[in-house]
Amino acid sequence: MCGFAGVVNLNNLDRNIYESKMIKAKDLLRSRGPDWNGSWISENCYFIHTRLKIIDKNDNSNQPMRKKNLVLCFNGEIYNFKFLRDKLIGLGHKFVTNGDSEVLLTAWLEWGTSMLDKLDGMFSFIIWDNDKKTLFIARDPFGKKPLVYSFNKNIFAFASDLKALSVITDCGEINHNAVESLFRFRFIYEPMTIYKKAKKLVAGHFACFDR
Repeated sequence: MCGFAGVVNLNNLDRNIYESKMIKAKDLLRSRGPDWNGSWISENCYFIHTRLKIIDKNDNSNQPMRKKNLVLCFNGEIYNFKFLRDKLIGLGHKFVTNGDSEVLLTAWLEWGTSMLDKLDGMFSFIIWDNDKKTLFIARDPFGKKPLVYSFNKNIFAFASDLKALSVITDCGEINHNAVESLFRFRFIYEPMTIYKKAKKLVAGHFACFDR
């Protein structure tokens, strides 16, 4: 189990506005990833990741992970990553880690969105293309790993945890439809969350954020 959060502004991101917010979000996510925490910042983005080291304990697998023009934040496990890794090596790709995170990034480089058809596992992840200025987010078909987001005033924010999201951006007032769902069915129907301006990425779905 790991945690991540981030914010993207395609015009320009004021780092000073988000510095303290991302530190608070990282503290809230620390229980999901106590072994490492890191960040990646550019003129458009501020990403954080808290890692629980399981498959590849080497520091090269720490996140946010970069490969060429891509940046990855990932929570979960890709069960067939060794098979995919061998296939990608056969296609000419090289790896510097032994874990599944780099396999995700390399699979995106090779196959784009069709990579999702090849993944066997439980996951939520984001991939930022720093050249194209596009953000791709995805969640496993059974919704094992959480991913919430908010789009507000041209700013896209996301997190593994609603508490972390709420310190990054304004999630709005309580969603009364979500409250009704909780009391009637004992869970909140996706894509709703308890807040009006925050949504869950529906299980088995992906989304793209660009200009």
